[in-house]
Amino acid sequence: MNKFQIMENFYNTLNYFLDQLDHFFSLPIVNKIKYIVLFLTLILIVIWVILLIKTNKIQDQIEKYKNFWLGRKYEKKHLMAAWRNIERLIAAGDKESLKQSFLLMNELLSEVLNRINSPGDDLIDKVKNLKIAELNESDKAKLLVGVYAYDKVKNDPNFNLEPHEIKYFFKLYKQFFIQLELLEE
Repeated sequence: MNKFQIMENFYNTLNYFLDQLDHFFSLPIVNKIKYIVLFLTLILIVIWVILLIKTNKIQDQIEKYKNFWLGRKYEKKHLMAAWRNIERLIAAGDKESLKQSFLLMNELLSEVLNRINSPGDDLIDKVKNLKIAELNESDKAKLLVGVYAYDKVKNDPNFNLEPHEIKYFFKLYKQFFIQLELLEE
């Protein structure tokens, strides 16, 4: 066999395969499937575009919050000074200092949520309605536990948290403020 015959055989085989493929795609059931697949593809593209737009809106909100805080050095300095005060109270370690630090952490959280215009009537609602991509549902639930505890401490003078619980909330709130780029690690 020479090269010309090999090429001719390859060409004939390819034509045969393409004819069979064309015959397969001309079947009525395959035509219906093509239209169904095309329709589903268009629906998925529309859904993808909608999700992309929503994701960008969330990203825009995050940038709005970050720009608000990064652009306002006074607020950041105020928050850092308040946080240093909280750290001093935590370092003191006595029950009254720890309780005071816990109250201050939640007041600071309330101030931050008010400044970023989180919707809600009270601190619990503001945390529930918080929409920040960097804050997953697990972290939000942990923050809510802290806020519920704050509400209980504020309204019931006999209710006290254990020192290890307050230190846990200290780490949690600090991480939240770091995520908002209000504190450095």
